[in-house]
Order: sequence, then structure tokens, then C-alpha cells
Amino acid sequence: MPPSRALKKPEPTMADLIESGRHSFEAKRYKQASRFFSRAMKICPCARGVKSGRPKCKCKRYERVAAREGSIYREARDHCRCVAGKKYSECDNFHHFQALDFQSTTFEAMGRFYQAMVYAEWMLELAPQLPDGYLRMGRIARLLCKYEYAWKIYTAGIEANKETAAGSSAKLQKLYDGQKLFNRFSFKRDPFCLPAELVAHVFSYLSYQEIIVCFRVCKPWQRALTSPLHGQLWRNMIFKESMYSFGKSIMMPRLDLLRKMLLWAGDGGARKIVIPRYYKITQPALTLLLKASPRLEHLDIHMPQRELTLPSNEKMWDRLRSVSIEGRFEQTPVDVPGGFPQMFLQNAASTLEHLTLLSIPEEWYNSVPSIPLLPKLKSLRMRGWDYKTTPFPIYPLSVAFPRLEQLSLASLSNLSLEPVTIWRKEWENIWPHLKVLMFQSSITRVEDPRTYSTLRYLASLNSLQYIHFKFGFRFAQDTEQYPNIFGGNHDPLTDSGIFPQLHLQNLRCLRSERLWISPDRARTLLSNAIKNKRLTSFDIVFPKDINGRVTADDSVRHLKGYDWLRGNPTIHTLGCEDFSFSFDLEGEEGRLLPQFLATFPNLRRLTITSRYYGCTQITQLIIEILKVTHLETIKTEYIGNDDFLRMKEAARSKGTKIYWRSGQDPPIWPIRLE
Repeated sequence: MPPSRALKKPEPTMADLIESGRHSFEAKRYKQASRFFSRAMKICPCARGVKSGRPKCKCKRYERVAAREGSIYREARDHCRCVAGKKYSECDNFHHFQALDFQSTTFEAMGRFYQAMVYAEWMLELAPQLPDGYLRMGRIARLLCKYEYAWKIYTAGIEANKETAAGSSAKLQKLYDGQKLFNRFSFKRDPFCLPAELVAHVFSYLSYQEIIVCFRVCKPWQRALTSPLHGQLWRNMIFKESMYSFGKSIMMPRLDLLRKMLLWAGDGGARKIVIPRYYKITQPALTLLLKASPRLEHLDIHMPQRELTLPSNEKMWDRLRSVSIEGRFEQTPVDVPGGFPQMFLQNAASTLEHLTLLSIPEEWYNSVPSIPLLPKLKSLRMRGWDYKTTPFPIYPLSVAFPRLEQLSLASLSNLSLEPVTIWRKEWENIWPHLKVLMFQSSITRVEDPRTYSTLRYLASLNSLQYIHFKFGFRFAQDTEQYPNIFGGNHDPLTDSGIFPQLHLQNLRCLRSERLWISPDRARTLLSNAIKNKRLTSFDIVFPKDINGRVTADDSVRHLKGYDWLRGNPTIHTLGCEDFSFSFDLEGEEGRLLPQFLATFPNLRRLTITSRYYGCTQITQLIIEILKVTHLETIKTEYIGNDDFLRMKEAARSKGTKIYWRSGQDPPIWPIRLE
């Protein structure tokens, strides 16, 4: 009898292959599971017998559509235009859809997210109305950290099911939950959809280099940013230094790019030009910037020695209000390359209001100085060289700048009042509008007594509202201290009756860093300002004794001498410097300073430093002060990490901010007066 023919094993169905794939997936045999799911998709009827199976659509680009603010749902719903749509019919086989879902899950488990996204997109192609594809794509987009894309996918799924209530399906509810999770991305919009004023405000925070980088986003952005509508973005030519450029030369933009930028700025060219020290600018580039900007209002430039010059024969800048120039003018004649641009400033005299000179021309030291006449100048800031022995005359400045309101002198340690006879005749007419007087010297000792006489005279001007004197740092062992500019030491000029007494009836702020004032003299000086309820800021600097030492008894005596200032309601800013009290804050003497500060009901800002306190002692003192005051800010010297954490915690509980005091912090100029 012939052997019976073996029965032929039946081919597995799509359901069988999917079930086998699921078992392999649960056993974490992901590659085997992927092969089962792939076989299931290939035997779907929609493949029409092609062994490789039905291909995925290649003409739909969901992420690109989303980036262009298009509809992902419409992209999925529209008919396919590639081979997949022309050769193969639509497929509504549930097993095909299920195999795609499991295949995407398998690749996700293997960490192959981009391949997982391919199969998730295929799910969307087959069933754009179902939430499954959107959920799968959204999950993978989140794993790829494409959170905005994930939000747009969830939003597209909600759009596809907008006729269905959210609570009718658990999967639909997941779409709403996913969208809510990333709702912050719904506020991202193309900034050029906003009003032009808001667009200008947004891009005003960027430098010209950063704006040019924005050209790469797309052509519409480039056209918009260079259109006349946004010309104001190019009117501030501020060439910023980066943290990596310190000490290194930075090249300016090419001339052709500068011409384009000035063209984009529109009529009048740039309104503000700032060229810092480390920018390497050529004379042609500087000339182009200036001559193409007849409506220039602000110029800030560093002029290297013997290299650059500003136009001296042009009178085209009839709106120039502010100029800041840095160079080495004491070594170079005026109006030559690298020299002081005197004629340039003189030609702008009719409009110039603010001038900063970070180097003083040698000609200004002469007996008949050559200073441009600037009748409308309101603020003048000058920095010289501390070790220059030639006295700098002040009177010629009052002639050249008669309407000056703010004057700052730095590194000018030899000032002169000569000629004294003219001061005696004209003192009532000298700077009648001066409101701000600042003087700063970095050297430890100013030898020339004429400097103190000059400062005392300038401080006697009755229009002053803000006085700030700052002298160089002295070591604790230095037995000498600075003279009391406001009285207490014999001055043959200012104490002789030639000059007026100090009344200071309009004074709001008196800062005297490292320069002490006796309590009795301060009471006399400030009596009018206190009577007029104007005084808001004051520094108390504690002195040394006759042997150059600082003792607790001296500090106690000095502070008690200011009892007349206690409780003043107009004081909101105080400074306390170089005191030495008992470190025992439980004792009466140790609590003197906190108790004194607690009497000021409106005290909001405090600067507190002492060379005689360590980090731990100053921290304990500040914590004690915080307990009895309601300060907004405290400035102090740098404190070690552990002590800082204790202080920071105490300050946080009181709503107070702690700042490190730095002698290098440049003041805001001009000073903003109340």
C-alpha cells in the first residue's frame, strides 16, 4: 500500500502572524516580532500579490507641513500623488492597520524612533479619521524631543474628530490630554504676523549680526527685515563685543554690507553708532557710516592712536545730541588721525547735549585752553590720568559749557581753581544749573590741596542735588585718612571768605565713599536739605583715631553723633563703611548699628562694608539688620559660600535682594534725578 501523502501545512493568516509577533514582542524578541509584523503586511490583499508588499506613500511630508503652519489632517486626507496612490487602492483592512501599529511599537522598543515614525505615519495614511495614528506619531515626536511638532499632531487628531465628543472615546480623550500638555506651543506664531511696532520691539533685542542670521529662516523673513517698514531695526548700529572678544580685535562688516545696512535704515541712515574698543574699523568704513547718517543722534567710538579722524569740515549732523569718545588724546595734537576731534564737536555745538571724554587733550591743560564752545551741553564726563602732575583748570570748562547740569571728573587728581580773582567776581554766574557733581580718584593719596579746595568750591553751588566723591582704596594699616572736604581742616582758599559757604538746600544725595564727614559738620551741611525734606541718600563713613587706628569706641562715638539723623522719613538709601563695633550682637554695643537703621521708616536700600569685619561677622550683622528693617536691596562685599547661603536664606524670608558691591560698576550716566 503506498504511503499516504502528507497533508500540506496551511499558510498562516495575517491574524496568525500578528499573534505570533505579539508573543515574540512580549518575550522581548523584538527582531523576530518585527519580521512577523512585516510578513503580515505583505500578505494584505491591498498588496495585489507583490512579494515586497504595498509601499508607503512618499509624497506626504507631515513635519514639513506642520513647520509651515499647514494642516497635518488635510495632508493625510488628501489623495496620494505618488506610485503608492496610483497603483494601489485604498486599504481598510483592520489587520494591516494593526500590524503597522505593532511594528511602530516594536521599533520604538528597540530605540529606533525614526523607523517607528515611518510606520506611525503609514497608520495616518491608511486611517486619517482614527486617533490611533495621531497618538502613535505624537508619542514618538515627544521621544524625539520635538514637542511643538507633537502638539501640532495632537491638534490635527482633534481636528479630524471635531464632530465627536471628547468623552466618547478614551483614545480621543488622550489626544486632548496630549494637546493640553504642550499647549504652551500654541502661543508660538510667526512674529511678522504681529503689528510692526511689536516686531520692532522683539528684534530690537538682537544685534545686527543676530538679525542677519535671521535671514536664513526663510526668504519672507529676509524681505520683511530689510523692508522700509522695519528700517528702525538698522538705525542703531551697535557693534557689540562678546565675552570671547576681550583683548582681541574684531573686524567690522565689509563695506558692501555696511552700505546695505545703511540703505535698509532708510532716509537719514543710522541714528546711533557704537564702536567699542576691540572693533577694528578702517577710516573708509568710519567715513561711510558718518556721512551716510546725517540724522545721527548718538556716537560712541574708540579712536586708536594715530589711526582715525572724524570729519572736521562737515556741518551735516544737525541732530547729534550725545558723543562719547575714547582715545589717547594727551599724546596727539587735535584734529589729526588719532587726535581729539575738536572741530567735529564744534560743528555739532548747536545740538550737542551730552559729552563723554575718556581721555583729555593736552591742549585743555594749557593756560589758555583750546576748548570747543558748546552752549547747549548738559552733561560732561571726563577721565584723565591720575599721575599727571599738571593741574587741570576748572574755570575754562564753565566758560565753554555754561549750561552744564551734570559733571563727572575721574582720574583727575590735580584740579585747579585758577584764576581765583575771576571766581570771586563770577561765582554766582558759574554753572547756575549744575545738579550733579561726581569726582573719582583711583590713587590712594591726593597730594595737591588745590584739588580739595576745588571740590569744596564746586560742592558749594546751591543748585546741586547729587554729590558723589570716591577716593582710592587705602589699606587698613594706612595711618592717614582723607581730609574732610566739607570742613574741619584749614583751607586758605575756601575758608578765607573768598568762596561762599555750603548751603545745599536742594541736595538729595550725598555719597562720600572712603571720605568721612564729622557728624557735627554733616548736621550743618544737611540742615537745609533735611528742612526742605529733600535728602534721600547719605553715606556714613567711620573715621580712624589720631593714631590711624579704628576702635569700637570711635565707631560708637561717631554713630551716636548722627542721632540727629535718626528716623528721618525721607531717607531711603544709606551707606555704612569701615565701622568697627563689638562682634557680640547680644550686647548693647553690638546692636547699635541695627537699631540705628531700624529708625528709618522708609529705608529701602543699604550699602554696608567694613575692612575690619570677616565674612562671618558681616553676615551675622546683616542678618541682625534684616530682622529689624524692611529693606529691598543690600549691597555688600563678596562673602564666602557658607555665610552667603545663610544670608541669602534670611534675605529671602524678608523679600530682600543681596548684591555684591563692585568698585568697577560703572554708574548709569547721565544720573537719573527724581
